[in-house]
Amino acid sequence: MSTVTPPAAYRVITPEEAERHFDVSEEVEYPYREFAAEQEIRLYPAGLAVDGDWEPEPDGDQVPYNVIVDGDLTVDGDLDWWDSAGGNFLLVTGDLRARNLLLSGCPNVVVRGDLDVRGGIQGSYGDDGGYLTVGGRTRASVVVNTLYFRMYFAHPPQALLIGDSHRTDCPVDFTDDELDDILRPELLGADGTADLRAVTAALRAGLPLLRPEVRPAHEVALDQLRALLPRAAEVTELDLSEAKLRALPEELFAFTALRRLSLAGNADLTELDARLGTLTALEELDLAGLELATLPAEIGDLHRLRVLDVSGNAFEALPDRIGELTRLETLRASGLTCPVPDAVGRLTALRTLGLSGLQPGAYHDRVRFPRAVTALTGLRSLRLARIWLDELPDELLGLAELEELDLRGSLSADLPRLPDLARLEHLRVLRLSGHTPWAFQPEPPPELLDGIWEITTLEHLEIDRWGARSSGGEVTRPALGPLPEHAFDRMPGLRSLDLSFNDLTALPGSLFRLPRLEALDLTHTPLAAPVTERLRAVFPDLRPDLRPAPTGS
Repeated sequence: MSTVTPPAAYRVITPEEAERHFDVSEEVEYPYREFAAEQEIRLYPAGLAVDGDWEPEPDGDQVPYNVIVDGDLTVDGDLDWWDSAGGNFLLVTGDLRARNLLLSGCPNVVVRGDLDVRGGIQGSYGDDGGYLTVGGRTRASVVVNTLYFRMYFAHPPQALLIGDSHRTDCPVDFTDDELDDILRPELLGADGTADLRAVTAALRAGLPLLRPEVRPAHEVALDQLRALLPRAAEVTELDLSEAKLRALPEELFAFTALRRLSLAGNADLTELDARLGTLTALEELDLAGLELATLPAEIGDLHRLRVLDVSGNAFEALPDRIGELTRLETLRASGLTCPVPDAVGRLTALRTLGLSGLQPGAYHDRVRFPRAVTALTGLRSLRLARIWLDELPDELLGLAELEELDLRGSLSADLPRLPDLARLEHLRVLRLSGHTPWAFQPEPPPELLDGIWEITTLEHLEIDRWGARSSGGEVTRPALGPLPEHAFDRMPGLRSLDLSFNDLTALPGSLFRLPRLEALDLTHTPLAAPVTERLRAVFPDLRPDLRPAPTGS
């Protein structure tokens, strides 16, 4: 490109003046005052208009000055701002207008007013601290933000936005991971990945970047909804998952006959329209993987709801009216970040409850056992995995219909004992991994397992990862084993057994007498050769998983 040097109508100011008059450090991260001897600060006191393109005059890989434009900056061509060394800043106190805004490296570019670009905005190679901040509104045909460059917008840009969702503070139409699939073939390198220099060249030339058939998922979803509107009263299922929705479409509320609705994976949905409660025919609702802080109280109006998934949100609280879902049979709430409300105890029809990963406090805090669970006497499946529980109360035994209990990663040395699980007369599936997901969670002692051999109803049992543990040369937990000779005598219905990642060298005779055993996992369990030979002889059709521990482990 041809470089047009802007008019020399600037004056050099000191860092003290820059702070006093423009509060530069409020928005500029670059420690420019530390480099005042090397980089002057150029002030354009009455705005600036550049006839043609503008890029800074370099000193090697560095730009030897910073720029403040007090007022509007209008560049008739492309504004190409960069720094490949230490950094610099460009601060515009008014609006910025240009054909394209092309940013790379580590400049700090701040526009306090609006940013109007006729073509595109591109940011790349920002791993040393490059970013763009816009305080007003942003208008462009496309924004492409890749390779660690950061962009912050006071308002979502009126543009097609492609970028790293973790380095762009508003919803994106396509992630940078999708770039290779949506760019025109001529903008890809020989290896099939995006050629960012070719993207820059296309922007300069005013050429399109995307394949003609490419459209954002939220636009496609909206078109599909509109196409269905003429028969909205007949539609009973809608899948709007992974559609990058920013809000619930207005058209959704016309589908009053919906029985199943999935909104899963729309991570830009931070709240739900209260009118969701008007879809009273709903029986299944999937809200997993959103960013909800709460549910609308009107969720309680969905009296026909049988299945609700709210896993993976950012809840601060759940509404008390959730207890009005009296037909709810399945509630999936893994990764719940708020306490389980007492209202859950009113869900008397509940048969399956998933609370794995429950963590209402700081990640290193123990979690109070959710007492509301003990009121759900019809529950058949309870998943409480990956929770550092403060207790396992005997009231758990009041869940007389319980068939599945998952406590993987939730046991610890803080628990004096387990409830007498043999009293759960319908328990078929029990998962009791000895692994703890957190280094600060004290590992459970093998003695916690003493009572499980008395459970007569089990069909699937997991007691994996109970090997010895040590720290600083001291044993912090002894290994499980050897197992009692009679361990499996009272489990004639056992079909699947997981003993992987234990330090067992032998197996009890009772295991070899299990008449219905179909699956046996002994991965990374150092059994003696005669034991494995006996397994193959006694269970010729079983094919147990006997993969050894890696050498040196």
